[in-house]
Amino acid sequence: MVWFKGHIPRHSFIGWLALHRSLKTRKKLLQWGCIEDAQCFLCMETIEDEDHLFCSCSFSSTIWQGILLILGYYRNCSLSWENEVKWCCDNFGSGGAVNTIKKLAFNSFIYHIWKERNKRLFSTHSNSMDVVSFDIVADVRLKVEALGLSDVDTATVKSFLDRWNVSCQLLKKKVIACT
Repeated sequence: MVWFKGHIPRHSFIGWLALHRSLKTRKKLLQWGCIEDAQCFLCMETIEDEDHLFCSCSFSSTIWQGILLILGYYRNCSLSWENEVKWCCDNFGSGGAVNTIKKLAFNSFIYHIWKERNKRLFSTHSNSMDVVSFDIVADVRLKVEALGLSDVDTATVKSFLDRWNVSCQLLKKKVIACT
């Protein structure tokens, strides 16, 4: 899900930390006595932990819903980080261009949410949901174009690639005739 052929190293590293609940969220910093307020810098609504940051935060969950729509999924995300990761693992497969794009999108989402959180924490600048969403999609598109991926030539694959506005080598299924 995080480490796969064609991954973006910095995205995979932050994704790996997030999957292991090793990101230094504001809730952890509060528990360690490093800060006095653990409020989420993205939505300013509640305490920032992984469940909130990647699932229930109004800022990030809106972005994730948009990414899921581009991926072709019409669903509400879970309020639990573990459940959302499990759903992604169950639905993002292993091989082919489509599954690579799904995994790139997942890791890019985590990376850019964490990057935006840090931008707001350590500077006075912030990006809108639209800018963060654009950055996620742009990173995925650039990586896919650089990888030169291939997948089976089906209407479903073509539709998926069209939604992402990327191209890859489409392979015809070989039919072996028995004599």
